Amino acid sequence: MTKSNITKQPDSLTLERAAMMFNALGDPARLNLLLHLRQGERCVNELAELENAKVGSISARLKTLYQSHLVQKRRDAKYVYYSLADRHIAELLDNMLSHANECIYATIHQSK
Repeated sequence: MTKSNITKQPDSLTLERAAMMFNALGDPARLNLLLHLRQGERCVNELAELENAKVGSISARLKTLYQSHLVQKRRDAKYVYYSLADRHIAELLDNMLSHANECIYATIHQSK
């Protein structure tokens, strides 16, 4: 979808793809992996160490993110390296976290 037709109603395929992406973003552990990848490309072992998690768990989360087109991967010898799919994912993360913080701030101030 180009910037010129953002105001148009997206087709069903685009909506399905967006829903798949948001579904993948619905897990805090996967979101945290994306935040690590926001800093740059990393291999599964590095991510497992950063998360203090098993490689198998990290691989499963990355598989979901990859199938949802949120990350890309490349193989180098015996290692697979992951990075964000493109700049839109970084912007989406920034906007989502900013909105979450605004919601928390608003909730705190409404309860006073």
